[in-house]
Amino acid sequence: MALWVLPEAVSRIDVGPNCTETGDLVRREPLDRETIIDAAMALADRDGLDRLTMRALGSELGVEAPSLYKHVQGKEDILDGLTDRVYAAIEVGGRDQPWPDRVRRYATALRRALLDHPNLAPLVATRPIFSTTTLTVLENALGELVAIGLDQPRSVYTVDVLVSFVTGHVLSELAAFEAGLDPAILAKTRHMLPEDQYRLVREALGSSPVNRDEEFAFGVELIIDGLHRLLAES
Repeated sequence: MALWVLPEAVSRIDVGPNCTETGDLVRREPLDRETIIDAAMALADRDGLDRLTMRALGSELGVEAPSLYKHVQGKEDILDGLTDRVYAAIEVGGRDQPWPDRVRRYATALRRALLDHPNLAPLVATRPIFSTTTLTVLENALGELVAIGLDQPRSVYTVDVLVSFVTGHVLSELAAFEAGLDPAILAKTRHMLPEDQYRLVREALGSSPVNRDEEFAFGVELIIDGLHRLLAES
């Protein structure tokens, strides 16, 4: 609930950066952890993780940085909150679907969540956290893999491989986008390579645009095919 101050009282109030003028009123918005994480995600999406500091976040929210510590433990806590938000966006639907479809949906949902927040992709790829959200996702994934017939160690391997593939693919997509590797540049590079040494590379490099959606789906199918083989051998 906002605190509204009458205009005649404004002259007695220090209208600091944590106040917002709206017409003749001054509004002071309350802070909580979720509001801070919201602002941190907006700042990271806009300016990048390297610009996410407690001071910058305080400025984003219109408060002094020390005020944030009443609601979060510090920047590490905020980074955990951002990672948690990405995993919270993953929705794979009900368990009435065949397990291969659920693997596809999980992989696609994680990729989509990372591409929606590209500046957070390196964070999620390198920052394991133990929150209610991530533990629930992990517990459900392991439970489904055990239910279809995998043992516990191979279930863990499967989750690790799938998450590593998705995050790695997304990082590769983002790196290629930032580097501006369009087909014309790749084709020019191809013609600079000695044909007698790199025939296959020349044929592949820049010969056609890379469809990252198809490439991603192909990788997921390789994982699913491997699971089918393991289950057949069990």
